[in-house]
Amino acid sequence: MRTACYHNPDPATNEQFPTINYFVLEGNTLTITPDKGILKNDIPAPYVQYLTAHQLGDGEYGHFDIQSHGGFTYTPYSWVFEDPNFAGLEDTCEYFATDPTGRDEGVAEVKVDLADVVIQRVGQNSNKVDPWIGGGVTLSMVTKGVIQGAPLTFAWTIPGKSLESQGTGEHVPDPLEVPSYRDVDDVTFYGREDILDPDDLTQASVKLYWADPGGKATSVIVTAAGQTKTDSLSFNVKDAPDPVAEYNLSVTTGEVQLNGNVLSLGSFSNLPTSAGWRGANDPSMLQTAHAWGFKQTVNSVDFSITLSDGSKKKFVLPGIALDGAAAGDGHLFGNSIDTPAITLRSNWRKAVVSEQFTLYQMFKPGDFSLPGNGVLDSIFVPVLKADWGWNGTAESTNGATWTLTASGGSQNTNLSFEVCHDMPLYEFHIAYWVPMDGNYFDDRIFSPY
Repeated sequence: MRTACYHNPDPATNEQFPTINYFVLEGNTLTITPDKGILKNDIPAPYVQYLTAHQLGDGEYGHFDIQSHGGFTYTPYSWVFEDPNFAGLEDTCEYFATDPTGRDEGVAEVKVDLADVVIQRVGQNSNKVDPWIGGGVTLSMVTKGVIQGAPLTFAWTIPGKSLESQGTGEHVPDPLEVPSYRDVDDVTFYGREDILDPDDLTQASVKLYWADPGGKATSVIVTAAGQTKTDSLSFNVKDAPDPVAEYNLSVTTGEVQLNGNVLSLGSFSNLPTSAGWRGANDPSMLQTAHAWGFKQTVNSVDFSITLSDGSKKKFVLPGIALDGAAAGDGHLFGNSIDTPAITLRSNWRKAVVSEQFTLYQMFKPGDFSLPGNGVLDSIFVPVLKADWGWNGTAESTNGATWTLTASGGSQNTNLSFEVCHDMPLYEFHIAYWVPMDGNYFDDRIFSPY
């Protein structure tokens, strides 16, 4: 007959003998050292060294190997986690402990929680197996089972051109700008690249938009108490429909012209007019069909003037800018995507301009809506691009009557588009750099040459 020689209270009801929580992640072997072993909560700590553990039987879902000093290993059977309905299990194994005289304290059991962590697509669009480029994808780590007493860390690998959002930016006035042209707190809708940063890849969930199509094998390494689990989830990201087939994309540039004191390139022809067309800066998220739009960057501007006193000044764009400056007297340049223009001033006698642009065909998928409210979880991403430019020279003897003396560039040209899935990159909006307020721009925008 066994006689218990040491008090073995219920750990759950006695703080002197705290509960020890054990768990094992799929694909791991749980290894417990003596200092954290099964004898630690059987008697007060100083006396643990006098006990010897003895295993009775084995687990139902894995193999226990209990050592005499109280440490043990537990290896779950692989078939347990192959069950598609696995939601966590608890496995147990009985043991007893003896003192140096051979007396024991009765039968006890050790419990181990079997757990798993897997990637799931959650939230809106979770039922869409193959997302479009530009469509929102939310991936989250879901825990199946109980993991106690150990923080989880995550390390995601997201292939392809993955964006965090379409991006918004706070505009801070530059010294070259006319004061108060834009307030420091003004926020402008940008389409610039906003990629996932390292911090995004260490969270339990990741929200992203792919800008490029094709197979994407996402993966994440989860670590908890020295155990690691790697899970993966693959997607086949769909490319945008062919714009030519969708709305007969065919863009033809205009011709360099001089109308009064406005030097410009005539408007594009063959611009899309179908119902699915939207401007790429359209903040509306209520479309239910695919949306198309253009976005354009100004890659270079080389503009020089000769003043009535014979002096010369020049403006060179300091970097790549977003197009879209309003036409007219408010800006020196009017670059409204298809009709770049410059208003010639009465104190000028000659103006020479050369500009280079990249026109991006943008796409936003329209079938990524939340049930009930139609709010789109999608952003504009590029699918095609075309490079083009124009140049012109105008001269005057009196600043009132002007003559076009030279012209060139992409005149009356059907633009050749190529596949592009790189988001437009730019440093500023051109309107911020070349505003016009009478002649106030002269010393700020131009430099003598």
